[in-house]
Amino acid sequence: MHGVPSTKEIRSALSVAMQQILDHYDATDRNAGLAALGRQRELDRPLPAAFRYELLLVSECFARCGGDPKLGSKIYDARNQPAREVMPLLVELKDQIAATKLKTPDSLPDRLIGFLVAAAGAARESTEPKRHRKPRLTVKLREKTITLDGKAYDVRSLQALRWVKVLADRPGEWVSSKSLQEFDEVLKEVRPDKLRTYLPHEISSLIESRTGAGSRLRF
Repeated sequence: MHGVPSTKEIRSALSVAMQQILDHYDATDRNAGLAALGRQRELDRPLPAAFRYELLLVSECFARCGGDPKLGSKIYDARNQPAREVMPLLVELKDQIAATKLKTPDSLPDRLIGFLVAAAGAARESTEPKRHRKPRLTVKLREKTITLDGKAYDVRSLQALRWVKVLADRPGEWVSSKSLQEFDEVLKEVRPDKLRTYLPHEISSLIESRTGAGSRLRF
C-alpha cells in the first residue's frame, strides 16, 4: 500500500477532486455557474451519489490534515439539498483547501490514502502540457462499437454502449447507477454489473466499480 502523500500532494489531490465537481456544474468561482445554461434541471437536484461520496472523502482528508471540520459538517448536512444550494459551500471548501496551512498526518486509513494517491495522479496529469490527441476510447452508438487505442470492438447491447459512453465522457469521475439517468435517460434503473457482461475484457478491465460510489473509467 502507498504511504501517506506529502502535504503538497494532499493539497493538489483535494483541489483536483473539488474542481472536478465544480467543473461539472460550471461553477469555478463565487459568481459563475449557479445558473449555468442547460444545467437547470441538474441544479435543482441533489448532488449525485458519486459526488457526495467524493465530498465525504475530501472533507475527511481536509479535516485530518488540519482543515476546519465545521465546513465539512455543513456540507454533509446540506448533501440532500438542491445542488444550487450546496455549490457556494463547495466553492468555499475549495478556497479553504488552497488557503489553509495543511499538515501531513502520521497515518490515514487505507481508503483515504488510495483516494489521495489517485487524485494526486490526476493533479500531476492536469499540470502536464496538453497535447492535441485523440481520446483513447470512443463509443459509436450507431455502429455499436467501442474503439480503444485504434482497435474497434463490437458490443451488441446498446445500453452497455450508452453506459460506457457516460463513463468515457467523464473519465475518472465516479458515476452511481442511480445517477446514470441524469446523464442518459435511457439508462434509468439499469444494473451496471449486468451491462459489464456485454463488454470485451479489454474494455471491462478499464472500469473500476466500488460499492457506494458507482463506476468510473480509469486509464
